[in-house]
Amino acid sequence: MYKKASGKEFAAKFMRKRRKGQDCQMEIIHEIAVLELAQDCPWVINLHNVYDTPSEIILVLE
Repeated sequence: MYKKASGKEFAAKFMRKRRKGQDCQMEIIHEIAVLELAQDCPWVINLHNVYDTPSEIILVLE
């Protein structure tokens, strides 16, 4: 993915809300929280945005 205005490159991580019949939303929310806490750490990838669809949560990462 590229941001047209800046040409900056991003990655998208698609995470299903349900896997093998189990609800995984809490695991995804935990991952988002960890990424937000580590946002200023130079060794951790930056989380730029989160999109919520009926079946997936999409993380936009640098």
